[in-house]
Amino acid sequence: MTLELLDDDVLRLVLAWLTFRDRQSLSTVGRTAARSQLRQLVLSQSVLRLPPLQSIARVANGLHNSDAAWQAYCAHPFLRRLVSSETVAATRRVLVPLSVAQRLLALLQFAPLLESVRFYNDAVPATAKNAVKQVTVMDVGFVSVLTGLRALDLSTIKHVHCLDAIAVMTNLRTLDLSQTAIDGADAEALSHLQRLEVLDLKRTRVANLSFLTPLAENLRWLDVSGTRVGDFSPLTRLRNLAYLNMSRNFVEDAAPLRFLPALQTLKLCDTVSRGPLELVLNAPGLVACHLHDTMLSDVNFLLATPHLQYLDVRRTHDVPNLAPLAALAQLETLLIDDSVLALDGVDGELRRQANAQWAGRLQRLKHLRIDQLSAEIDDDEHLAYAYPIDGSILPHFVSLEVLESPSLTDFQPLHSIYDSLRELQLHNWTAEDLHQLALAPGAANLHSLKLALPSSPEVVDLYPLEAFEGLETLELIDVLFEDLAPLGSLQQLRKLNLVLKSRSKRQLARKYRREQDFSFLEALTQLEVLNLDGRVDFKDASPLARLRALKKLCLQGTKVSELSALVNASELVSLNVASTPVKQAAELLGRLPLLESLWIPEKVRCEELQDTSDRGFPRLRFLWHRDDFNCLWTRHRHVHAP
Repeated sequence: MTLELLDDDVLRLVLAWLTFRDRQSLSTVGRTAARSQLRQLVLSQSVLRLPPLQSIARVANGLHNSDAAWQAYCAHPFLRRLVSSETVAATRRVLVPLSVAQRLLALLQFAPLLESVRFYNDAVPATAKNAVKQVTVMDVGFVSVLTGLRALDLSTIKHVHCLDAIAVMTNLRTLDLSQTAIDGADAEALSHLQRLEVLDLKRTRVANLSFLTPLAENLRWLDVSGTRVGDFSPLTRLRNLAYLNMSRNFVEDAAPLRFLPALQTLKLCDTVSRGPLELVLNAPGLVACHLHDTMLSDVNFLLATPHLQYLDVRRTHDVPNLAPLAALAQLETLLIDDSVLALDGVDGELRRQANAQWAGRLQRLKHLRIDQLSAEIDDDEHLAYAYPIDGSILPHFVSLEVLESPSLTDFQPLHSIYDSLRELQLHNWTAEDLHQLALAPGAANLHSLKLALPSSPEVVDLYPLEAFEGLETLELIDVLFEDLAPLGSLQQLRKLNLVLKSRSKRQLARKYRREQDFSFLEALTQLEVLNLDGRVDFKDASPLARLRALKKLCLQGTKVSELSALVNASELVSLNVASTPVKQAAELLGRLPLLESLWIPEKVRCEELQDTSDRGFPRLRFLWHRDDFNCLWTRHRHVHAP
């Protein structure tokens, strides 16, 4: 039974149990004709993505004339339904293809509830780099007819012309001009938008912020990162500003920041200055402060931010004293580097005592990340050798749940926090470190373990992993192993990542003297996510036959040649078999009812896989070829090799 035949009361009942993903699936071309409250709700809560011109006009015998192509576009059933009063009346947010933006905007002015318009460059693949996407031009005059808009996103357009026309759009609350080529003269037109609450100017050519003064009353969110601004004094009038990003700029004076009492999030990263910045804040409600790669004279400003929950002070050029961190009783996330940790000798003992004073006050800290700066470079081999760091600070964080760290000189301090620790991410580790991790009685408390090796070709013994019987997530990045059998004991695993990113590691895996045995996978019946990207030693998919709970599976770059083992993976939502010897996937048709995303090798024919009926993949929305074609949108006619 089709939706339009259901009673409105029944539709409201159906809506009660529809998931968000189901609602997204309903906002398709074929279902927008349903005249019901469900259709209205779907359109009001979804983003209506208008199809690109070439996906429709291409059918009209290769028309190249713009008028003829537009006529073919308008003749499509999608556009006929769009201009119907029922559809237009319910539409609130629209994603418009640039190829026909001017003409579509003229139609959209009759949408009484339209609030938000965004654009996408349909001339390039969706996965293309931003530099490619943004070779575009638009006259804002075409958009200014939509005077009732509350949100406008022009970030996919490189050259925005006639920005003065935006002055009539006085209802705008959100404006995104990021990565456009506008300069200070263009930005003067924004002074008329006095209801503006969110303004994104990152990576533009704006050099003067004086136009912000008329916006002071309502502006709450501002991003001027990566611009040409040198004088930030106009910020002093934005007393209601809650979010500010001024990263990747030349900042000579940070004094204007003290006049922002409503600030809740500050991002001042990757800045350039003539010397250490003296940061003074008067923002008692500050919750997040990002300061990495910025030269600071001290962190005394933290004494005025008692409610801070997130702090990033990595690579701040050896701030001499971290004692002010003791005032951050609400801090939950801290990112530092190893320059603040203890050293060898007398100075090291003094540093330990100083760190203990402020670390002991952070009773609510849940997430700690330590980056490594100390490394020696071998000029002959061009390799960086990272040394283990001192972990004596760790026992002071009694509530720590997540730790990201390099290898430690002594793992005993880490053992003392195993009772609270749930996720451990360790990099630059060795096989011996894995043995040390498994020695603590609390190893079974860990839910997530993520390990990444340095560039050494060391083969790792995985038997110590049997001690981590409570693991739900395990990631072994670029790891070569002798025997995978110990992983079969981790029967609580829901996510397993064994990706081989390094090309040199892949070459070593190819030359391994015996076939690697992946039969341990048969025991991991609760596995929901499996990533074997680049595992050239994975050749037989038969161990996957029992993994019926799988939702995401990545076999990209493996040597799997057939997929019959997946016919029972009825929960699968995402499947990636790109760059594999797979020649056809027809055996999966009708067997994966929840599949939404499918990546296939270049030589596999996509025509038979585009069936979105019950006989095929009823929920399929993305069918990717190697050339970044979503065949369901572009009607990709791939030229297959003979």
